[in-house]
Amino acid sequence: MKWIKKLNILQYSIFSYILFFAIIFVPMSLIWYSTSKHSVTQQLELSSKNTLLQAKTNFESDLNQLDLLSQQLPYDTSITLKQLSDPFESIKSRSALAKYRLNSNFVEEVYVFFPEDKTKLYSPSGSTDLSILLNNWQATLSEEAFIEQMDQVTPTFSVMNEGNPYDKFFLYTVPTQDTFGKNTATMIYSIRKSSIDAAFAPLAQEPSGSFFLVNAQNQIFDFSGRNIDFAKVLNEKLTNSKEIPSQFNWQRDQYLLHHFENKTLNLNYYYAVNTNFAVARLTQIYKASIYAIVCILIVGLFSSVFLGRKSYQPYEKIELLLRKHGKMTTTNKRLTFEDMQRKVSTFLSENTDLKEAIQQQQPYIKETILHQLLMNSLMDSEATQQLFSEKIRLSKETDYFTLILSLEVTEDSPVLARDSFSQQLLYHLNHLTMIDSTELIGTIQIENQLVLLVAFNRYSSQEFIVQSISDSIVQFCGIALPLGVGQATSDIQMVRHSYIEALTALNHRYTNNHETIFYFKEITEANASPHNDFQFPKDLQLKLIQSLQLGNEMVALETLKDLIQYGSNNSQSFHIFRLYSGYLISTYAEVGTQIIGEQLLNDFEHLMNVTDFPTLESQLQAITKIICEKVERDTKTEENLLKDALFSYIHENFHSDTLSLESTADHFNLSSATINKIMKEGSDTTFAKYIAHLRLEQIKEDLIQTNLPIKEIIQNNGYYDVSNFTRKFRTTVGVTPGQYRTINREAQA
Repeated sequence: MKWIKKLNILQYSIFSYILFFAIIFVPMSLIWYSTSKHSVTQQLELSSKNTLLQAKTNFESDLNQLDLLSQQLPYDTSITLKQLSDPFESIKSRSALAKYRLNSNFVEEVYVFFPEDKTKLYSPSGSTDLSILLNNWQATLSEEAFIEQMDQVTPTFSVMNEGNPYDKFFLYTVPTQDTFGKNTATMIYSIRKSSIDAAFAPLAQEPSGSFFLVNAQNQIFDFSGRNIDFAKVLNEKLTNSKEIPSQFNWQRDQYLLHHFENKTLNLNYYYAVNTNFAVARLTQIYKASIYAIVCILIVGLFSSVFLGRKSYQPYEKIELLLRKHGKMTTTNKRLTFEDMQRKVSTFLSENTDLKEAIQQQQPYIKETILHQLLMNSLMDSEATQQLFSEKIRLSKETDYFTLILSLEVTEDSPVLARDSFSQQLLYHLNHLTMIDSTELIGTIQIENQLVLLVAFNRYSSQEFIVQSISDSIVQFCGIALPLGVGQATSDIQMVRHSYIEALTALNHRYTNNHETIFYFKEITEANASPHNDFQFPKDLQLKLIQSLQLGNEMVALETLKDLIQYGSNNSQSFHIFRLYSGYLISTYAEVGTQIIGEQLLNDFEHLMNVTDFPTLESQLQAITKIICEKVERDTKTEENLLKDALFSYIHENFHSDTLSLESTADHFNLSSATINKIMKEGSDTTFAKYIAHLRLEQIKEDLIQTNLPIKEIIQNNGYYDVSNFTRKFRTTVGVTPGQYRTINREAQA
């Protein structure tokens, strides 16, 4: 069975299906056919035997009636030899004799034989010479043999003519005795083959059976079949066989042979049934079943191939990964189960740190996605699906909004100064139990702010959810932190607007120092109740300023479009246009000079001469791009400085066993996701892998350049578990640390 192990996964699937089919369907079909055939044969045997017995009983019942009728002859004074031979008395006697032919359907004619006159037979038609009558009957018996048969003391059944098998002539002779036991006369009943056939009609109606009436000498008197050759074959078997066979074969057919004997009449009844003919219908059904099973096998085979290919697709992906990582040679040969298990096992054992890295980064994946979503760098809707549970994703009644917490240190909140507080608070909020159909995730955006993205059922109250979060923060840290809340949106990609709105609301909090929760929609509602005919939209202005300061070009352009639309709808005169465009230009001038400088003033002077909104929008779009690009360049410069500081810190502290992603994030007051993002951009690897690489290279160098004990070298480079690192070293390098030291020192010598 070694060849089974060599089958690839697809071949194994197909082989398993065929083997299962062969084990289940083929034996079951054979057992069903064998059982059905045996059952049909038994039923046929029992039915045909009962039919033969019933026909025999009916036939002998007719003969018994003739026996009883014949026994009345000695007591019938009107029927005597003298009266039948007297011309004047014979009419009356013949009429009396006619009464013995009551069963006209069975008996053709009735005769009387008197021992006193052996030359004649008397019938209702008159007397006839025996020789003439035998000649008319074409009898095979001589007169002497016939007279001898008439002297029998028991009834006899004989055939008179055997020349024509389809028109045979039978005699049933019944001797009659007087009260003294003397034979007075013999009643002779002539019976034609048609009468015999009528008696055994139920047997003749069976197309698969043939009936035979045989005498004591195994001579066939009568048979119901039309095949004379079959009668000859049966006659030969009866003549040559010492025992009557219960079954025999002829012309590729199998026959059952039923037999009953009547010793009184010296008659044997045989009924041969063709079992092949009887089970022909069953065979047809079985053949149809075989065809159906073959069709099922073919359909199942194609299905097995299709499903095998579908189930093999994950293995193909694994093969591609193994080839990509150099764990397989390029070949079209598919792997067996054993090959797959061995190669995957080897691959995983060689990459045990992969699982550790994944587990380490898993809690910060959502933070990274959220950070990219808010900064307009994530446009993939599939990636955003990872932020929330399946229940939230599938709901069509979900809205989203952004909430920003200020972590600015004040006299009332010294706890915020702790490096680990922001991380602890973020962990608390990410694991906060919310009301049904509400979830949130958070990330640290900048040093003194924490951003939360909330998903909730649109029919729920946003104010109630925000208040619940605020109460939870109070329970956690003992103080109420300022919260800025953006407006809700049904499109998760549009939460960038909600983020800018929340930031705008939070920065606008100084206008109302008595509150701790600030909604952007409150600014909008305040702007919606003007005290005069025209009022500049303060909410949109603040949102524009915030998006320009963050360098969020997409939100800034969309907000500018809303401002232009607002002005176009409400500027009913050129004077109002001048006033509105002046407000808008001054807003850009204030932000632009802060970010870029006074070199933008010339551009703003040209804008004062614009006379329509489309031109104004076009010019301000160009200035928006200039401002946002400058912010982005400055941000990248800050990021580069942060990146340099981060890598310097890692290179100075990678020897310490206390160095971790969390401790580094606390040191720089950043989220773990941000640290990993910087590491990925700067080294194309994760924090954990980068540290492991630095430590490994330093250990290699120390093994060659120093004589320190191996255990001390490993512990000096941040690994407390020496045995575990030794296994990793051997998996990565191929030799143990001790072997590495010996090999490289010998090479230098």
